[in-house]
Amino acid sequence: MIGVSLMNARRNLVAFIENKMKKYFLSVLTIAMASMVLSPVASASGQTNLNDLSADLNGDGIVSLGELRFHNAEYRGK
Repeated sequence: MIGVSLMNARRNLVAFIENKMKKYFLSVLTIAMASMVLSPVASASGQTNLNDLSADLNGDGIVSLGELRFHNAEYRGK
């Protein structure tokens, strides 16, 4: 009887650890993917930023990320 309860305890512990590791892995993966997506815009030092109205292509007074990317790519000649 003690052997069976120890096996059940071990099985429960392994399941608990696996669930925690899955949550941790998915959290790290989400953070890594988000940082990879945002890094080109965040590391645009020396380039036009969201406060510069020269990147406002449609003249609405608001610089969107799409306008900013297009303006910076055009500025670099790409």
